[in-house]
Amino acid sequence: MAKFLSVIFAVCLLLPVCLCGCANIGPGNNGNNGNNNGNGKLSMGAQNAPAINYTLGTVSTNDFSIQLPKGWRYEVNPSNLEFGLIAYDPNRPERRIFYYYLFNPFMKSDDARDFFRTYYGANSLYGGCPVLSTGTVLEFYSKWNEYVDWLSSQGLRAAVMKFNSLNIVETHPLESLLSSYSLDSSVVRAHVTLENSNIPCEGLFSGSVVSLGTYYQDGIDCFPLTVYNVMGIMAPADEFLELQDVLANCLKSFTFSESYVRSYQQKSEDATRAILDNARAMQAAYDSYNAAWHARQPVNDAISQKNSDSTLGYDRLYDSETGEIYRAELGWYDNYDLHRNEYAKPSIYKLEDNDYDRYSQGIDFYIHN
Repeated sequence: MAKFLSVIFAVCLLLPVCLCGCANIGPGNNGNNGNNNGNGKLSMGAQNAPAINYTLGTVSTNDFSIQLPKGWRYEVNPSNLEFGLIAYDPNRPERRIFYYYLFNPFMKSDDARDFFRTYYGANSLYGGCPVLSTGTVLEFYSKWNEYVDWLSSQGLRAAVMKFNSLNIVETHPLESLLSSYSLDSSVVRAHVTLENSNIPCEGLFSGSVVSLGTYYQDGIDCFPLTVYNVMGIMAPADEFLELQDVLANCLKSFTFSESYVRSYQQKSEDATRAILDNARAMQAAYDSYNAAWHARQPVNDAISQKNSDSTLGYDRLYDSETGEIYRAELGWYDNYDLHRNEYAKPSIYKLEDNDYDRYSQGIDFYIHN
């Protein structure tokens, strides 16, 4: 850059003698993109996309153990709540995993909740909790923030996040011990942003919605629903392809300690069986996440990546000769396209909206203005 500015300065000194000295500097107006590659052609100044390298380490407590990337932080639910864990990269908190043994209660209908509101008030335990009228995992995650707010209204401080936006774009089956008697066991693919963040993220979330009984009042089933094995992985949309397997493996490594399992043997038989089956549940989630990711709809890849590019200020490009994928800051491509034949690589083009295959690929290079 300094060399280039020196050239401009020298040319400007010669301007009174030769008015054409500054005639064609268009490609050089975008930083290092005007650098000469030594063959009389301009270089794009592309940089290799940074690799995300994590070294895993074991976190072990009296209650559980899990493999997490070194440097990550984790939080757990307080003792007055069922077990819950959330772990994240403090330098990039959109990279995270979570696991909760269960979330409850959820009423089966508005009528059931209204029954408790009538007799016990809108802020009572069952009068204020969310309703899952369809009994699906999709509906559960759509009510996530409502449930978190309900916890707070009850004075319960869970180790939990909130979403600024959540759009579920796909649903896939989850095979687990609970699948046979749950109302629904599913993995959902979601496009999300976290509260206080505008970074578009991808997520794979799962759970099993279970009805443990019935309790009829005035002809209304007022027995609440429980969602077991609430877990998920997420990362910025432009990183999820690279991080999905690492995060899923971290989640799969989670195990309860023997002492924690023993403490559950004094509770219900169903609860004890679910705790003892935790390892199988984690393996089932891992397998289902991989199956869901490989069965994902390419159109949703394109939507997610275009949203990420738009929010963060990039164009998605490709090299028609090599197939390499570029992410360029807005404005770079417009200038490049005007001076395409002056570049050593004249084969760079914008991705079309329906170029699903290329939107499903990782980014090879970044270009900055």
